[in-house]
Amino acid sequence: GREWKFPEPDGDDWSFDFPFTIGSVEVLGMYTYLTKVFESYEEGSLGAFVTENVKLTSVKDDQGALRYQISMMTWLAPYDLGISQKVSLSAAPAEDEHALYAVWVDIHRESGDVASWKRINRRFLSVLRKRFLVWRTLSQQLKDEYAATGRKLTSTQEETKVV
Repeated sequence: GREWKFPEPDGDDWSFDFPFTIGSVEVLGMYTYLTKVFESYEEGSLGAFVTENVKLTSVKDDQGALRYQISMMTWLAPYDLGISQKVSLSAAPAEDEHALYAVWVDIHRESGDVASWKRINRRFLSVLRKRFLVWRTLSQQLKDEYAATGRKLTSTQEETKVV
């Protein structure tokens, strides 16, 4: 595939637009799917990384549009390098096109040396990119099931605005 270029990190913080947009009708289902994928990395140390405290949250912005966020702690293989980071994936309505959501990635380095952190994150990010592509191949029925699960997950935390 085409090489995907990231900006350089700013110190311990790495923030950039992910090169995918998601239709607003699909965003909750997709984020639920990604949450489940990341939760599956909590068990094993066989993958390219291990995750902890994977959380999916939704908030209404000032315009009343829902924004979604997946946050988690990750450790990157090889684990003897001691690279850990906080990751958040935020989905919000795209500036110019409200039927689409843009995805913003925020990574904060907690431990490990910077050079290894940068190098090894490419693998983490390519797993993420593959998962976006896999989502597009899922059946509509499966996508709907993820969306239904997502509504359950996020409805327990609907913030009621105090007027």
